[in-house]
Amino acid sequence: MANKDYYSILGVSRDAGKDEIKSAFRKKARELHPDVNKAPDATEQFKELGQAYEVLMDDEKRALYDRYGEDGLKNAGYDFNGPFGTGFGDLSEILSSFFGGGFGFGGFGRTAQDPNAPRRGSDLRLDLQLEFEEAVFGIEKDVEISHLETCDRCAGKGSE
Repeated sequence: MANKDYYSILGVSRDAGKDEIKSAFRKKARELHPDVNKAPDATEQFKELGQAYEVLMDDEKRALYDRYGEDGLKNAGYDFNGPFGTGFGDLSEILSSFFGGGFGFGGFGRTAQDPNAPRRGSDLRLDLQLEFEEAVFGIEKDVEISHLETCDRCAGKGSE
């Protein structure tokens, strides 16, 4: 399979800045969203657009892509065979931040999000030192992560 040209998918030059990439993504996302575009390959084009945006907006991924192409990303562990690729968790969440919610759920940005719906938390990042053999052959390690919990008695209001 040939490497995809993420710059041409978004319609930007190789030296495009993040603002230009974001603007191009917004425009193309409106054109290619499967709720609007009924072409048979619209869903696939929309996924490719998401992949291109994800890679070009992330400095580390973009540097890998610029240097080694799509194969370089795959060799570095970024697998885009999932619904919207690694790290692209919830496409509707990304689109909601641009277009105001409701993306992909029965309309083109016209429905309001439920204010009582649980919100997605921040991503956690853990820097972990591994020996070479551990990285090559794999290892299981226990890690402790501190987090806040809501008190059952006062529901997090601090009255207990």
